[in-house]
Amino acid sequence: MASGPRPRGRGPDCRPLREVLAAGEAIVRITTPDREEAARLLHRLQLAGIGQDQQTGSVTARLGDLAPEEISAALVHAGVRLTGFAVERPHLEELFVSITGEGFDVLP
Repeated sequence: MASGPRPRGRGPDCRPLREVLAAGEAIVRITTPDREEAARLLHRLQLAGIGQDQQTGSVTARLGDLAPEEISAALVHAGVRLTGFAVERPHLEELFVSITGEGFDVLP
């Protein structure tokens, strides 16, 4: 199978498949005035990639195998005040760009 010249930019993504697919994992975003307690609880639930955004007042983590309703119930049970709770998934183009370094509208 012959291929033509590659467009300028990054070469092919050489990360392991598991790592590439992890970039497409769902993220849980929790908006709360109790960010520290929410982050501690997410850590106890063994969620990965926990981060805090002071500007938006939110805490994020990779969803993993836990159901969102289990996470929200644990937060409420622990007394964490929730003002927002969302599960976010990357769009196809975001995942494509993370793999190739280029968007869909690239011209030769």
